[in-house]
Amino acid sequence: MDHTKTVFAFIGFMLVGFLVIFFGRVSEEDKGEYGQLLVNYQIHTYARENCSKAIRTKLTQPLYMPTETKAEGANAVVLIWTSSLESPHAVICRYEQGKGVTEVKVDGVSIGPISIDISDNPASHAPGAWVEKHWGH
Repeated sequence: MDHTKTVFAFIGFMLVGFLVIFFGRVSEEDKGEYGQLLVNYQIHTYARENCSKAIRTKLTQPLYMPTETKAEGANAVVLIWTSSLESPHAVICRYEQGKGVTEVKVDGVSIGPISIDISDNPASHAPGAWVEKHWGH
């Protein structure tokens, strides 16, 4: 039984794999862009979770996904929920990294300072966790 074709096919496959790995390296610029995407995702996630908790202290029904999101610089996000059948209130919530929820307006009226407890977040108890708990909230 002659296995030369199989050996050449395997060598060719390995060579193609090495070439893909070699030429597919991520540049430092791309790594920076991927890092910024991760930071933006984290900020938007924290904003959505903390704004939802803050709004739940004033409204009876929960708000789910915001209808609009606006980034204000690298460290602040404004989440907007427009009134609909599911939620009769228009809500605007501003979240700043390091400060938490800084402003909440329901139907155009500011509801004043909001203090929320994030201690029920299990990630905040993990060693070295990078969440609000370490920023003194």
